[in-house]
Amino acid sequence: MKQRQLLADIRQIRTQSQGRYGSPCIADELREQGVKASRNRVALLMCQAAIHSIMYKKYWVQATDSRHDI
Repeated sequence: MKQRQLLADIRQIRTQSQGRYGSPCIADELREQGVKASRNRVALLMCQAAIHSIMYKKYWVQATDSRHDI
């Protein structure tokens, strides 16, 4: 029963953050709410429930012209 409530809290925090929070931020948010849950436990529950955060790739600027057809 405790895991179900914790998973519901995780889903609620994830929707509030628009999917941007990962397990460390969700664990911090839960701690602020007075819920005892470690980052690893949150990560495990998120993995089991197939909950993922949005990950952005770093923008890479290609500064050279690689076309060598002179």
